[in-house]
Amino acid sequence: MIKRAISGSGSPETCAFRLVEVGSPSTTGRKAAVAASFIDREWAGAKRHASPRARSLFRRFRMSFYFPRVRPELHTQALWQLRDIYDVWQADRDSWHEADTICLCIIPTLHLLSFPTRSIRQTVQQVRDEDGLGMRPDFKIGFYGNEFGIIEAKKVSTCLNAPHGYEHSYSPIDQTLRYFDRLGSRYAIATNGLEWIVFRQASAYAEEFSCKYEAIRINLQYTIKYYDPDLFDEFLYNFDYFRLMRGGWPSFGSSFQKRVQFQRNSGLVDVLMQDFSCDNEYVSS
Repeated sequence: MIKRAISGSGSPETCAFRLVEVGSPSTTGRKAAVAASFIDREWAGAKRHASPRARSLFRRFRMSFYFPRVRPELHTQALWQLRDIYDVWQADRDSWHEADTICLCIIPTLHLLSFPTRSIRQTVQQVRDEDGLGMRPDFKIGFYGNEFGIIEAKKVSTCLNAPHGYEHSYSPIDQTLRYFDRLGSRYAIATNGLEWIVFRQASAYAEEFSCKYEAIRINLQYTIKYYDPDLFDEFLYNFDYFRLMRGGWPSFGSSFQKRVQFQRNSGLVDVLMQDFSCDNEYVSS
C-alpha cells in the first residue's frame, strides 16, 4: 500500500495530520489525484490563518506528488549559498543599506539564477515621465542586444508595498511599475534581496481577470529559514534568466495563483500573481 499524509480538520497550527490510504500501485494514479485535490482544498482554507511555519509544514504534505525540476546538486549548492547570505544579514541586519543589499544579496542571487555577469548594468541616464519627473531604475539587464528588463533594488529592511514615508512618495512596487510602463521593458523586478517580484505585461489569460500585469513572487526569508525544498525549487526554476528569456512562465490556474491589488498613486491596480511564498503578504482581492 502507498500512503500519503494530508491534513485533518481544525486550525493549521494544531491540526493532527492523518495518514490516508491511497491504494495499491495499480490504482495509485486515480486515487492519488483525488487525494491531491483534497489537499488543495484543505490548503486553500488553511493558508489564510496559519503561521509561516505551519504553512511551510502544510505545503510539504500538500506537495506529496511534487516532481523537482532542478538538478539536486544545483538545488543544494544554491541553498547553501543563500543560507550564507542570510546568516550574514541576520548578524548585521541593522546596518545594511541599499548598497550592501545589492552587493551582498541581490547580485549573488542573480548569479544563482543564471543571470550573466555582463548582462547586469547600473543605470546612469535618467528618463523623464509625463510629469517631467526623472526616472532611473537601479539596473538594466540585457545581453548581446537582448533586453531583459529593469531591476529596482531596495535595502533589505524595506517593505516593497509601502510608500517611502514622505509626502507624495511612491512605494517600491509603484516605482518599479512606473519605470516599467515608461521604458517599455520586457520584465521589471522589484526586490529587497529577500523578497523578489517579477512583473510582465498581462497576457490574454490575465486580461480575462481584468488584470493589467502578471507577476511571480517569492519571499526567500521563510523559504531559507524553514527550508521548504519545493518552494525553493519553484524559485530556481521559474526565476531562471534563460527560462524567462524564452518566455517561460508558471502554469495558469495553479494553486499558487491569486489576483491581488497594489496601491499606486494613480489608484488600485490588479495583478495576477503566482506567489511561491508562505508568508501571505498579499491577500487575494
